[in-house]
Amino acid sequence: MDGVVHYGMANILGSVPRTSTFALSSAILPYVIVLARLKSVRGNWTHPALRGGLNVAGGRITHPSVGEALGVECTTLDEVL
Repeated sequence: MDGVVHYGMANILGSVPRTSTFALSSAILPYVIVLARLKSVRGNWTHPALRGGLNVAGGRITHPSVGEALGVECTTLDEVL
């Protein structure tokens, strides 16, 4: 497509486990540090990146796309907390 050769491999992470582990660790480390520095569970959800990744809280679906995909009413995170 568009003069580019595309290649899909189902288990690329299994093919290069050491490299993929380092890449994943580097990508999530900043979020782990944020979580470690926050003192309360509620405080964790004030961080925009963490807040955007939360799908379920307090037994309710809080992410609109997940609610839509499942056909379930979505509750805002502020209502749950």
